Amino acid sequence: MNRQLRAVCAWSGVITLVFMFAGMVVAGWLPVPSPDMTSAEVVEMYVEKRDRIRFFSMMNLIAAGWSMLWFAAISAQLRRIESGRSPMWTYVQLGAGIASSFLFCVQAITWTVAAFRPERDPEITQAFNDMAFLWFLMPFVFATVGALAIACCILEDKSADPVYPRWVGYANLYFAIGFPMAMFTTYAKTGPFAWDGLWPWWIPVIDYTLWSIVMSWATHRASNRQHDEEGAATAIDMAYALRVAVLAPRAPKPPGS
Repeated sequence: MNRQLRAVCAWSGVITLVFMFAGMVVAGWLPVPSPDMTSAEVVEMYVEKRDRIRFFSMMNLIAAGWSMLWFAAISAQLRRIESGRSPMWTYVQLGAGIASSFLFCVQAITWTVAAFRPERDPEITQAFNDMAFLWFLMPFVFATVGALAIACCILEDKSADPVYPRWVGYANLYFAIGFPMAMFTTYAKTGPFAWDGLWPWWIPVIDYTLWSIVMSWATHRASNRQHDEEGAATAIDMAYALRVAVLAPRAPKPPGS
């Protein structure tokens, strides 16, 4: 893979955020609406912002697909750390990334369903709205497990020239602790524990944003170093592969052919 494509994959964590926040700004959901809204207020919001919410849903779907480039880029670097041994942390991080990407799709489709027919029973629209926002924030476990896998892998790297700086591993431990704050939204509709409050919304979202920036930068740095290190080796390997193809003896033709 050339350097430019490696850079796109590495920075896809930030690109994903751009899609997501652009959709939220258009929808007028930055910050997100209060979970204490009545069913009539929820319906009114979906009627007035129907197309804007649909746009937000589409941006989330794009973010879901784009995020896979980022998770794959991180896994590729973790695999370098675990070269020669069982790549358990690589698989854990990749699995958590796939699950997180799927969650982007689930919440996006749920918002779209709510906006598709807002004239239905208000309680149904409110239920879809509740489900989408709870899907958006509460499944912190995948981001937490992914960050823990990255941290453990980085901190196990005892090489003289580690793939990731050691401080990135400790940063991932911090982020893994911050993400679970989102689970408290199940207990409240108002105040700091509501889904628009400090603990479920601001802390996890700020942490996720910082996590995406840190890991995008660190993965881009590691990918550039990998590209520089593998440049000559790849050329040698390709020359050898062509040599084998040229010098390999042809298989004998079967009798009678």
